Amino acid sequence: MNLPGHLAPQESDQLSYAPDHFEWPRCPEADIVLKNLTISILQNHQFAGRLAERMKNETSTRFFDWLDHVRLPPDHPVLAELQQHGFIEEIGGADEKDKTVLWHPHAEFPRILIDPQTKNPAAAIHVESVEDFLRVRGILSNTTIEGAPGSSLRQTHIDEGANHGTSGGR
Repeated sequence: MNLPGHLAPQESDQLSYAPDHFEWPRCPEADIVLKNLTISILQNHQFAGRLAERMKNETSTRFFDWLDHVRLPPDHPVLAELQQHGFIEEIGGADEKDKTVLWHPHAEFPRILIDPQTKNPAAAIHVESVEDFLRVRGILSNTTIEGAPGSSLRQTHIDEGANHGTSGGR
């Protein structure tokens, strides 16, 4: 059976159900808002700022590209801008009832976690192993890892006494 707007299925064709013509739209306004928010977080958190600098100098990667999600309080003014530029609520995205997740349906941006317990913006980066990440930085013994080894989400919060935190995944 052929579906309208789709290619006929082929046994070896992984894209057989993809639309005939699809283009990802550009979303520069949302990109600018998120990058400015990330810059603000990096300027207000020593550990994250130093990590971003090392990532750039030692691996030629950008902190922004490692972002898994950004955590914001519900009254943060950037939320209106994000929604104005295409971010919408992700149905079933939050594990807890008092939290909301925003995502952009037309771009690969980090999710936005709206958390009433968050006072200031925080960045969460994805790392292969939270334990290894902390060990390499010499802070494994000073932090608590949430989540069991091998689970789909493991995280830690690195505060350094600043008002912003970073966390990692898996």
